Amino acid sequence: MKILDRLFLGNIKDPYYAKRRNNLIIIGHSCFPDDKCFCHSTGTDMVEDGFDLFFTSLNGYYLIWVGTDEGLDLAIAAEELLEEDITDEVIQEYVIWQQIRSQRFRSDVPYFKYLADIMSLNYDSEVWDQFGNKCLSCGTCSMVCPTCNCFNVDDKIMMSAEEGIRERMLDSCMLPYYSLVAGGHDFRPKRTDRIKLYYTHKLQEYIGKWGQPSCVGCGRCVEYCPVEINALTVAEALYGEVGQTKEVLDL
Repeated sequence: MKILDRLFLGNIKDPYYAKRRNNLIIIGHSCFPDDKCFCHSTGTDMVEDGFDLFFTSLNGYYLIWVGTDEGLDLAIAAEELLEEDITDEVIQEYVIWQQIRSQRFRSDVPYFKYLADIMSLNYDSEVWDQFGNKCLSCGTCSMVCPTCNCFNVDDKIMMSAEEGIRERMLDSCMLPYYSLVAGGHDFRPKRTDRIKLYYTHKLQEYIGKWGQPSCVGCGRCVEYCPVEINALTVAEALYGEVGQTKEVLDL
């Protein structure tokens, strides 16, 4: 949501997004990574703001973080359920929880912070053609990605009615006709071009503009793409094309 806020609440605010966003109460809940999650590589495994309340599940109880005045109002309203005193035992248990959670990560992209530069160096790489030949243009990656925001506007008009309905619906830049415009011109008829747009947008352009990729490392693309095109395989392929070791980049 913080990634989407940068886009929809920036210099030109989206009124529809802003209206719904302002009416939200955000309550977060802690989690443990599965074997596909790499959120520690994208720096999104922990958040310090952006929520009203955040619940960390410990041994039979929750450690609750208050992030806003609205969250404080909620906590006060439920004060009979809460305790304000944080004991040394609670702090120790939270530290152990953090350590155990860190050890659970199985997927790792240690060079993720270099992806913007790596993708610039590999913009004309044959890797994109390899992925383009595999891609099914099914749009599954966009449907499961929590930060994808491409949309289409559809007008529904009944001949017998005086008014119609205009709806904004989730779309995908990976679909064949997304870039089709009036006159029949398609800006990106090739799957290779659409894949390159998709990943350079998420992993290069967002980093260049906001210092963070449009990827939270959730691993959903890893789970659901039927031909194994995802943030991990793309990053690994491009990293391999650079021909440098992790140790050199870390310098």
